[in-house]
Amino acid sequence: MTTNSKKRGPTPGTAQAHRGGESTRERYGHAHYSEIGRLGGQALKERHDAAYFTAQGKKGGDATKRVHGRAHYVRIGRMGGEKRRHMNMKEEQA
Repeated sequence: MTTNSKKRGPTPGTAQAHRGGESTRERYGHAHYSEIGRLGGQALKERHDAAYFTAQGKKGGDATKRVHGRAHYVRIGRMGGEKRRHMNMKEEQA
């Protein structure tokens, strides 16, 4: 028995691989993928309680802090504050 260790199909990242994803999307449509995602989310909710999702969120937040540091949150806060100031100025002008 011989085994072929080479992956079937086009090489990832090539135009052929990209086209394969596009044709699949055209065949099944956006609603199909939305339904798959919805079912996956339901299955997760059935398997895990709120504490699981809280722990996952904390884990992700800790990783973001470790990778990007305090400056990341400072920048995000400034962007949000700037947007609020801009919106308030528009309301005052109206």
